[in-house]
This record gives sequence, C-alpha cells and structure tokens, in this order.
Amino acid sequence: MKLKDKSLSQLKKDYWKLLSELIRKETPRCEICKKDSTQVHHIIKKSKGNSVYFYRENLIALCSHCHFNLHYQWSEREITNIIIMAKGKDIWDILEMQRNKIVKFKKYELIESIEICKKKLKEVEK
Repeated sequence: MKLKDKSLSQLKKDYWKLLSELIRKETPRCEICKKDSTQVHHIIKKSKGNSVYFYRENLIALCSHCHFNLHYQWSEREITNIIIMAKGKDIWDILEMQRNKIVKFKKYELIESIEICKKKLKEVEK
C-alpha cells in the first residue's frame, strides 16, 4: 500500500517503527549503561508530551535491563538525573518546555518524515 493511501494512525505506527530502528542502529549502545541497545524509550510519554513524541532528543536507546528499571525500579528523581546525565541539561530543559504543547500531526509531514527516515536507514546500513 502506498504511503498516501494509509491512515494517519498507520503512518504514525510506520514512522515509529522506522525511527526506533534508526535510533537503535545509530546508537548501538545503551545510553545509560553502554550494553547493547535493544529498545527505544520516550523520555516524555506521549500522554504527557504529544509535541515531542517523535522528537529525536525525546528518545533514548536502552538495553532491556535499563528500560525495565526506568519503568519499574527507579524513582522520578532518579530518572530525571539519569536522563540529564545521558542527554544533557539543555535537552532536558527543551523537553520540559515543549511537553505540554499539543501538535496535530499532518499526513504529508509524516509521509515526508518516513521517507527521510528510510533514506537515513539506508545510509546507516552502508
């Protein structure tokens, strides 16, 4: 099926799949412990920051152990400190400022983003 014929919801899923694959390839090591990265985590959850959902700085490559700890072991304060150490205080501040903005994703923007992501994936795989 051509991208232009897909629903907005399907385009978001397609983009997330490609973007998370790209991030894992660009960042093969967990950004916290440096083991092999296997997952990509949203620093600001979609429900709390729609405008940063696909924002590269809002995504962090993790191993399964650190991803589990982010969700179930570490406190909010610990998570904040870990993210600041991994990404930098300036990135954290930008995410905090953007977190409450609501963005309506447009189909043509997602299609363009998917195409760019596909191109970057090919470059990374070379």
